[in-house]
Amino acid sequence: MVKKILKWMGISLLSLILLVCLFGFYITYRPDVRIYSINRYIIDNSPKWGTIVELTPDVLNKRMQLEKVEARLKSAGYTKNDKDNVWPRYDEKTGKNKFIYTREANNMVCNIKLYVFIEVDKDYQLIKAEGTQHEHGCL
Repeated sequence: MVKKILKWMGISLLSLILLVCLFGFYITYRPDVRIYSINRYIIDNSPKWGTIVELTPDVLNKRMQLEKVEARLKSAGYTKNDKDNVWPRYDEKTGKNKFIYTREANNMVCNIKLYVFIEVDKDYQLIKAEGTQHEHGCL
């Protein structure tokens, strides 16, 4: 009887350790974020907070219609930001035919956000796309 209890306690302890390790892996690498090429490209190519990376032509194609760009961003978890809800350092990224999209990348320990800056011409075709990541405070 005691052996059975110890066996189940050992199995429970190992299961708990495995669960903690899997949770740690998940919040560190966020496979649900990295599955999209846009997010993965920004995370891999902007190692320092605020480093701007060019997303054209590697991730998005120039001359793409804005609707197609927005559809790709929406499927990757981004939402369009209001111009009033932008850090002052990105003021030059707002204006006529310029749009900012954001999504959370990790909000468990640190509040990490991904940014995509889009600029289109008068026909709403993509001229420029850039991205970056920022940490907005940790526990």
